[in-house]
Amino acid sequence: MRVKQLGPMLFALLCLHIATAPATAAPSNDDFADALVGSGNVLEGSGNTFGATKESGEPNHAGDPGGASVWFGWTAPRSQTVYADVCTDGWKALFGIYRGDSVDALQPIAAARASSSTSDCGRLSFRAISTVTYRIAIDGSTQGGASEQGNFDLEISSLPLELPANDAFANAAAVKSTPYEWIWGSTDSATREAGEPGHGGDLAGASVWYRWTAPESRTMRLYPCMAGFRPTLAVYTGSTLATLQPVAAPAALDMSLAGACQLGGMDGVGFDAVAGQTYSIAVDGVDGGWGRFQLRMLPPTMSYVDTQSPNTYIYKLLRLRKRGIGIQFGTGGNQPGDTFLCKLDRRPFTPCTTPRKWRDLAPGRHRVAVVATDAAGNRDATPAVRTFRMGGKGR
Repeated sequence: MRVKQLGPMLFALLCLHIATAPATAAPSNDDFADALVGSGNVLEGSGNTFGATKESGEPNHAGDPGGASVWFGWTAPRSQTVYADVCTDGWKALFGIYRGDSVDALQPIAAARASSSTSDCGRLSFRAISTVTYRIAIDGSTQGGASEQGNFDLEISSLPLELPANDAFANAAAVKSTPYEWIWGSTDSATREAGEPGHGGDLAGASVWYRWTAPESRTMRLYPCMAGFRPTLAVYTGSTLATLQPVAAPAALDMSLAGACQLGGMDGVGFDAVAGQTYSIAVDGVDGGWGRFQLRMLPPTMSYVDTQSPNTYIYKLLRLRKRGIGIQFGTGGNQPGDTFLCKLDRRPFTPCTTPRKWRDLAPGRHRVAVVATDAAGNRDATPAVRTFRMGGKGR
């Protein structure tokens, strides 16, 4: 293995080269335990499977028994979508991505087949988690009988996304002391720092940081209200990573917030804030999950009054038989308790559900409108409107 440092460039390039071996000699990375391991935003390598074998307990990559596999490892530097490509010199290769520390206890992440065409490589993508080492197996298809073998090129690459501005503890984003506010953010492309604690006990993941100074002494609750993953929340005192002291404990969702928080009543964390004390808030993900999120921090005694009106959308206009028309509509999130009123032309608004249909319409121009009201009674002040023209025959 040769590692080449490319000066101040953002992406580290790891070059792995395996010389073509005689048919009787197995490659040096034939066994899972001998995988060639690299890290950095780009992993590039070339090798072969001549003389390779399959180990006891090894999974069938891409659903094919195979029989001549070699192994690589790659440690993700950050949490983001990653692409893996394998190209061959005319043979059908299998490749699989896994998590796990032993060949008989692997968790499959993604799998694919490389084409027999040298100009058409096999590609897959997966959501990598910062600091996690992924195991990559390359094998040969058995569709033609015995497992195929040959030379290959491997590349694992991630998009050159910028780190979140509050990725590092030292760059924590400030949260207003009062009024208590919504916190919006993302852990996409985030990392973990050396010495950072495992939030919720999980050392794998990608965190971002917030900082809040308590304006008064009182109990506080921090809730996740929206996310494409399951957030892990942690609150600390301390001015450096090395001196952090956890102060938060799990706290049940305040039912007065249930209509505003949209993660199915997921619990948050609670802590007793001291006036003037600065707290550091870390947002990570269960089992390394990452993505966009929305949090809400409030004292448990402060009732939340939902005054935000929903947004109404007409998603689609449906042409129906018998000079009919239909609309599909919603509020984007379609929260429990949302109700709708629909109208056609000068007719009055009446309760409706999606899809709403009208038939036997007169030829000419028509106008449909729909308006949403949420569970708190807030009504959209601007109904969604679509116009259309009905022909004189048929639909």
